[in-house]
This record gives sequence, C-alpha cells and structure tokens, in this order.
Amino acid sequence: MSGEIYKGLVIEDDKVIRCDYIELDEDDDEYYEPAYVVIPEGIREICKDAFADFPQELYIEFPSTLEIIGDYAFYGCEFDFELEDELPIGLKEIGAHAFEKCSLTHLNLPQGLEEIGKYAFANNELEEVFIPRSVCKIGQGAFSSPDAALWGNYKSIEHITLEEGNEYFKVQNNCLVDFIRGVVISHTDSSVEKIEIPYCARQIGAFAFSNLENLSTVALNMVEEIGYAAFLGCYNLDVHIDIMIDKIEEAAFSNVKSISVDDCNGFRFRVEDGCLIDSNDCLLSIDRKSVSDVCYIPHGVKSIGNYAFLNCDKIKFLDFSFSEVSSIGTYAFMNCINLKHIDFHLELAYIGYGAFEECKALSYLELPQCLQTIDARAFRGCNEIKSVMIPALVGNIGSFAFGVDWISASHFDPISNTYKECYPKKIDIYCEEWAHIESWDENWSAAKNDIVVHEWCKFKYDENGIPDFDWGNEEDDEMEEDAIASVKAPEFTNDEILYIYKGNIRCHRYDHHIIQATAILHNKTDNE
Repeated sequence: MSGEIYKGLVIEDDKVIRCDYIELDEDDDEYYEPAYVVIPEGIREICKDAFADFPQELYIEFPSTLEIIGDYAFYGCEFDFELEDELPIGLKEIGAHAFEKCSLTHLNLPQGLEEIGKYAFANNELEEVFIPRSVCKIGQGAFSSPDAALWGNYKSIEHITLEEGNEYFKVQNNCLVDFIRGVVISHTDSSVEKIEIPYCARQIGAFAFSNLENLSTVALNMVEEIGYAAFLGCYNLDVHIDIMIDKIEEAAFSNVKSISVDDCNGFRFRVEDGCLIDSNDCLLSIDRKSVSDVCYIPHGVKSIGNYAFLNCDKIKFLDFSFSEVSSIGTYAFMNCINLKHIDFHLELAYIGYGAFEECKALSYLELPQCLQTIDARAFRGCNEIKSVMIPALVGNIGSFAFGVDWISASHFDPISNTYKECYPKKIDIYCEEWAHIESWDENWSAAKNDIVVHEWCKFKYDENGIPDFDWGNEEDDEMEEDAIASVKAPEFTNDEILYIYKGNIRCHRYDHHIIQATAILHNKTDNE
C-alpha cells in the first residue's frame, strides 16, 4: 500500500504518515461537519505529527490492529466523539504529547496499553482517568496542565483510578507511584488537603501536585529530588525542606504559601526573605506570604531561576541592586501584572526568554550597561513601555523581545478562553552610538509607519562606522511567508538612522493578515 491515499490518509506499508486536509467551499454541505476519517484495518502505527493541529474537527474510526500512536500524532486536534470509547484494545503505546491540547475530559484507557509518553494527555480538561493494569510506563506530566499553570488559570485533574493488579504502579496516600523507579507521577484526587508521600518514593515528578488549591501540608519523608513545577500553584501550601532533599528543580515551589528549610540542610538550600536559594546562589522561588509591593532580591543571589516569580501580582517595585544577579531565567517574572519599575543590577548580562512577558504595568525600563543578551519575548506584552535604550554591549536580541509578537483583528486569550481585540503600541528603541548588535533573531520585527522589517544576521557598517542600510521595494503577488512587501521607503531625519542589518523590507504574515508595526529603531544622538 506504499504511498496510497485512502480517505484522505497518506499510508506507507502499515503506517499512517499523515492526513491531508482538503479545504472545502463554504457552499459545500460538509463544510461545517467534522472530518470523517476511517483508518483501515491492517494499520499498526499512526506516525509522529500525522494529524497534528488538524484544522477541522475530527471523527476517527481506529482499526483493531493499531498498536502505536506516535509523538504529537493528534496534538491540538478537536474530536467529535469521546476518545475513551474509541481507542482499540490492541493499542500498546501512546507517544509523547500525542493527545496534548485536545479538550479531553475523560480517559478510559484500553486494556493492553503498556506505555504512556511524557505529556501524552497534557493541557486538556481532564476530570477522570482510568489506567489499566497492563500499563508499565508513564512519562512525566502525562496528565498535567502546564499551560494552565503558566497563565495562572489553575485546573488540575480531578481523579485517577488505577486498576487492581498492576505490577508497576500503585495508589497510596492520594499519590500515583511508580514504585519500581520510586517516582510519584501524579496526585489522584484534586480535593486533597494533606499528602504524605509514600516511603518508597525518592522522587516527585514534574507537575505531580501542581495547581492543587486546597493542598496545605505535605510530608516529603524519604524524597530526595523534587521535579520541575511539582508544586507549582499550590497557593495554600506550607512546605518544609528537610535534610533528605538533595535536588529541587525549577518552579517546584513557585507560588506556594510559605517555604522553610531544615537547619541541617543549610549547605544545599537556604531561605532569605521568603526566597528559596540553592547552593549555587540561584533564587528558585519566593513564597507568597513574603511578597509585598517592594521586592528586594537578597544579597549574594547570582541568578534568578526559571518561573521563580511567576504570577506574583503583588510586586510593584523590583530591586536587584543589593544582589549580584547576572542572569534572569525563562519566564522568571512573567505575568507580574502590577510590576511598574525595575532597578537592575549593574552586572546583569542575560535576560531570559519571556522573563518579563505580560508585565502590563511596566512603563519605564533602564537596561544595565553590562547587558549582553535580551532573549526572545523578554518584554513581550509590556505595552506601557514607550522607549528603550539598548546598551552598547548588547550583542543578541531575540524574537519579539519588545511589544507584541503578532497582530491581527483579535487574539486568543487562554485565561478567558475567548478572542480579544489586540492592537499594538509602538515602542521607540534606541541603540547607543557604535553599538554593534551581532545577532538579531531572523523573526525579530521592527518598524516605522506600519512597515515591518526583518533583520538578518548582523549590522554592516561603511568605512565611517555608519550603519549601511538599503530599503527594498520588490513586489510579491503570491503572499508567501516572508514575502518581500511592496512599500515606500520611509523618510528619516538625520537623527533617526535605523540601526539594522542591510537588507530588504519584508512582511511577516499570520493567517493572511499583515502584522502591524511593533517597534521603531533609532540611533540615539547627542541632541536627544
């Protein structure tokens, strides 16, 4: 059957490679109906990405011969049926992220299933999950909701049932435990207020107890390692880190109520002003009880970990001046919606991906002179910022580091689950004289008068050290991605020299809409 097209499927041997989407006319009777896909008998595997982000609602008939569903196979799909009733009994393996973001509410996994990949059913709306006794492997975060946790829209799986007789997992004290590896995979009841980790567990997996709003106490017992975002969003949790804890991963205790450390474990971790700090002087998180309008990063802290202050809505003023912070991690201060002012440490060199994303009240930004990298989305959504000076040592600015990343008539808000109107505010971005940006991400947008420009590689200068820049005016009728736009070269005054790489004007399109301007680059002059 190599290369055969069957009911919209691309099939090779006994595998579904992909499913081609055939766009229908609005006058077609089936335009508003789900895509009805029959996968023929004899198919053993649905390959990676086969149906990923399929643009139409799906109704699928699975064959009894199906054994493997690959990574991301149905990522982002919407189904017109309850998946729990359709998965065949012969299915043995579900890959990583296979059914992520599919709006699933119930899972009755089939008998015979052996492996569930990491994040296989993540970011759904799961209420009930049944795991058969045949399952011998469950990856981290398989039933978690990382996106909901990130945006502060906390929802956690309500209940997990494990069939009796499973030789690899057990449910004890509201914990689903892989007792062969000694890992807690997940909670089993979202209403739980107190948890005592079973003594067989040495590790708590990623997102195992995230978003449990009622959880107030946890006895860690023999646990040595606490995984990524394990207790993220447990607002009422008072946690004590005893001498057994050897490793705490990022975001493990972000947004918990309070944190304390056993005196005997002071060589690994310490708490100062509510901040949990490890032996490398990395600030891992801050407890909500200690957060106030003014937040001073403690003396001796050298870096801020990923997600450390995620969703801390009380902070208005952030002061790094007493610390030694040289690096701020991914999403470290994301969604601190009331943050208005930041006093950076003078030796700060790196601002991470999305570090201050959606800090909507931030209106003033003075970047330190030692700064070298502003990663992608670092200040995305900080729409009150009117202007920014880029220090001379900055050599790398990532995609959409300032402003919004794309604009059309509306955008999807994951918190309210609705589309909202969204229009950009232009930002004046000034480069210090003789600043040589070595690397602009190829998707980073800057603009003047609604013209979107893409910078490629780095600046080029003439013999006098002045940026050498050409405006292109080629026309593209096919509107392909990254097409060159037909536009007029804007007029600049002498004190408005664009500091960008020599190249053509280019449009960046999203759903056939030209993205509007998000930023303006200027050369800072002595007259300004």
